[in-house]
Order: sequence, then structure tokens, then C-alpha cells
Amino acid sequence: MRTAGTAVLAAAVLAFWTRSGDAVGCNTCHIYNDHSAYAEGVTSATKETATPTNFPAGSHCSQYKDASCCTADVANNLNTIYGPDFNFLERCGGMSDRCAQYFFDEGCFYECDVNAGRFRRHPTCEGGNAWEMHQAPVKASYCDSFYEACKNDLFCTSDSRTFFGCEEGTQCQPIGEIYANGKDLCETMWGDAFKYETNERDAFTWRFEPGQPNPNDLVLLDVSFPDACEGIHNGSMVDDCVASGLLQQNIMRAVRELEVMMDDQSQGSSNAKDIAIAGLVFGLVGFMMGAFLIFMTQCGRGSKGVPSF
Repeated sequence: MRTAGTAVLAAAVLAFWTRSGDAVGCNTCHIYNDHSAYAEGVTSATKETATPTNFPAGSHCSQYKDASCCTADVANNLNTIYGPDFNFLERCGGMSDRCAQYFFDEGCFYECDVNAGRFRRHPTCEGGNAWEMHQAPVKASYCDSFYEACKNDLFCTSDSRTFFGCEEGTQCQPIGEIYANGKDLCETMWGDAFKYETNERDAFTWRFEPGQPNPNDLVLLDVSFPDACEGIHNGSMVDDCVASGLLQQNIMRAVRELEVMMDDQSQGSSNAKDIAIAGLVFGLVGFMMGAFLIFMTQCGRGSKGVPSF
């Protein structure tokens, strides 16, 4: 069983990374969309790096305020940024608030979470396609809850049964009749962008509370981000971030492995052993954080990131 000390430690490390302007500035956004091409009134594209963002009170995606790939403009228009045919709130005459929240959650993860970029479909952005995801694992329990919340709500359906099959002429049916279960829903609605994952330690969540560290920062650290794409990313900025990005991965991987060790201990393990392991973790993390700060100082990146609007 995970001890409270380890959980607090992991949260503290995540808070350090998500609130440090330097570390946040080194999170390249590898999923990229320019919504101005098809969303009336939305003029912004995906940011190049996940930086602090000022979301208005009550805005969707505000949990990503410390490190977001999306702008507030995108977050406030999640139901319209793909064009009028794909407004999930109005396509079939309305949607319950409970169900709609899951669609907003998915939109926030895809548009705002830097970790989504680990699963960009095209490594070199063939044909300029930096927007497509492929097989990003999502917690099975979350997909099941999504299905239960939405099974009685109407949604558009076509032969493909996908979100982007919702053009004019498609029919509206209860989601529970379009999809068999949570697995079918998550793995079909957005094509093969997502994978229903029962091993939830290695799966993303689409929802966490504002003010909390992003739990997805601790997931699948052995899955590398793809290379930057010519014409989309600033190569020099990405190069500058490589060393600090690797350092971040190593710190989080160390915390994750020690969490597993402590999870495997029996409920009756000795306090002395628990304290010794906790001390080792704190020492390791302290050393790595110190090394990171030295690295950033030498690179002349000591100022906190500027919030993006």
C-alpha cells in the first residue's frame, strides 16, 4: 500500500516542476492545432511550449493553469473549435451537464496537456499533420464512468461511429446504443486516438482538480516525446530543453520506482524501514533539483515564465 509520505513526496516534486517557470518552459507541445482555420472567433493556435496560462474564473481546463499547451481562448471554446458540425453540446439538441463534462475533459487533455504529445501519430508530422494522436492509454475506470454518465444522452452516429463522423445527415441516438461499453466508447469515438487501459498505473486521466499537480506527469515516463517538426517548432528552443527534460524524466522515474517499492511493502512494515526509504528519496530528489537549478543558471534561464493569454 502506498504510504502517505510517498504520495506527499510525489505531489511535492510535481508541484516543483509544474510551478517552475523554467521547467514549464521546457515542455514542448508536440500536438499542434491552428484553430483559426475552421473555428469562427478563435484566433489562437497551440502554444509551442506548455507555459502558465491565465484562465478566467470558471473556465474549462483551469487545472492546467501552471503548464498548458492551450490558450484561454481555446479552452473557452472547446465545443466549437472544430467547426459547427462538431459542436457536441448542440449537435443532437442538447446534452446533460454530467455527460458534457467528459467531453470537455477530453478536450482539455488533448488541447492542453503536454503529455498528450508522447502519442503523436506522425513522428515527423507528415504532410503537416501534428494534430493526430494514436493509442494514448486512458484509465479503464474513467472510460467506464464516461459511458455510465452519457449512455442516455443523444449523440450523432454514422458508419464510422466517430466524433468526426458528425456531419449533416447523420442520425442521433443514445450513446448507450451507439457504443457497447466504456472500452468501445473511448476506443471508437475519436478513432484510434485512445486506448482503454486496465493497468491504470500506466494510463492517463482526463480529469484532475484545479490547484493539484498534473497526475499525467508521472505516467509512462519511459515513452519518449517525438522529435520537433520542421516548420512547426522552434528547433533551437527544443534543443535547449533536452537536458532539463531528461533531468525531469529521471527525477520522476526515480520517484515512481520508489513508490512501487513502497507499494509492495506489507501493511505491517517497520517504521524504521519506511523512514529510511523516505530519507533516501528526499536526498535523491534534493540532489537532482539542485543539479537542475545549477544547469538552468548556467544556461541563463533564471527568470520565471511569463503567463500566456
